Amino acid sequence: MRWLAAVFLLVSVSSGVAPAAAQDPEEETTSAGDPQEDRASAFRAVRGAEAEQVPGGALLIGAYGAIFVLLLVYVWRLGRLHAANAEQLDGLARTLEACREPGGTKGEG
Repeated sequence: MRWLAAVFLLVSVSSGVAPAAAQDPEEETTSAGDPQEDRASAFRAVRGAEAEQVPGGALLIGAYGAIFVLLLVYVWRLGRLHAANAEQLDGLARTLEACREPGGTKGEG
């Protein structure tokens, strides 16, 4: 088990450390060279801000619409389940009344 931990440690350390010779030689010359070439002091042209492809208002209205439709479907389903339960409850009440009447069959349970 120790050898597995040692191999894991060796692999993680060796893959995480980059040798100094592996750096880009051009990068070293530009950072140590002329200050005008330095990133901090050089002017770099920038394009304007990118325009949005989809406006946020349409997304907001779409999200609220989807939530509203899902809420309506949920309430409609609850209404149907309530109606089915009420129907079953009425059927059970009629069955109990039929059993309690003198002419009805009495259950022994």
